[in-house]
Amino acid sequence: HADVLVCSANPFLELSGGVGGALLARYGHVVSEELEQLLEGRNEKWMPAGQIVITHPPRNPYLAVIHAVAVDGFYDSNIDKVVETVRRALSAAGAEGANSVALAALATGYGSLTLAEFGEAILRIKAEEHAPLDRVTIVVPAMHRAEDLANLLDVDNPRQQRRHVIL
Repeated sequence: HADVLVCSANPFLELSGGVGGALLARYGHVVSEELEQLLEGRNEKWMPAGQIVITHPPRNPYLAVIHAVAVDGFYDSNIDKVVETVRRALSAAGAEGANSVALAALATGYGSLTLAEFGEAILRIKAEEHAPLDRVTIVVPAMHRAEDLANLLDVDNPRQQRRHVIL
């Protein structure tokens, strides 16, 4: 449950897997067509790492879906790039009026970052203010990864039976 969803996106904004694939399965091609049109409107074929794209899919529970590009065309990334991308995404979520965000562990699926490296990125911005946000939930694909991330971030995770960490 969140006001805004931040999902990991590839530079071509293709909804090919992970949360993007789930969006495609749930909402059809509306989201992918919006992303394609956005790239065409910018006269671009791809988005550089560090960029975000905001969509407002119809019939979804979120104020917005933020597609966060934290990888390059070869799915390489680094901690600094994830920090930059997450900062942009959280700022945009706040501008959308969100109080809560569900954030995928960017660049750790197909991307080259380990969960520990993603955690290092989050540690760098954990204490920053991103008003009006008061809760960021990091979602990972497995419960043991949520436990590892909670330990790394040194947060109490009262919902360790689930696959997310609440900051």
